[in-house]
Amino acid sequence: MGKKQEFLSKIKNHIAEQEKNISPKDYRFYLVDRFIKLTSHIDKNSENCVECNGFKKEIEEVSANLADYINRSKTNKIKYETLNDKLLYHLNKVHGLKQKRYYTSLYSVFGIAAGALTGIITSFFVYGSISKIILLFLLIGFLTGNYLGYIKDKKLKKKNLQL
Repeated sequence: MGKKQEFLSKIKNHIAEQEKNISPKDYRFYLVDRFIKLTSHIDKNSENCVECNGFKKEIEEVSANLADYINRSKTNKIKYETLNDKLLYHLNKVHGLKQKRYYTSLYSVFGIAAGALTGIITSFFVYGSISKIILLFLLIGFLTGNYLGYIKDKKLKKKNLQL
């Protein structure tokens, strides 16, 4: 077993040992599955990235005491959440990792905005006032943005750059 698999297995074992001390609600709320996925990506990039390699010690400490971090004081919860956010931010900015449906959501919002603007302009020029045609353009903008975002998310998934 390579060094990469050893580290990830060690982290998964730490978490599995403590899973019985974490309520299922807290397990979902504190995004423990996402923490494992982030750890996997950090481990994969640690050979080429000094910062990823630096995160390993923190990840190991948190995973070894995860139940305490989630169930005990607010300070520990904040440390866990901060580490989770730092991992996500680093992987996003440096390695291009995005969350699921990131571009679908983003492009849908842009599509709605573009559709609203187009609908307002069209209704003023065609009808002389704001009319119900705006709803049609909102829908077209939303669907177009959603589709374009879906395509971009699909490309990210093929490159394994999606959580």
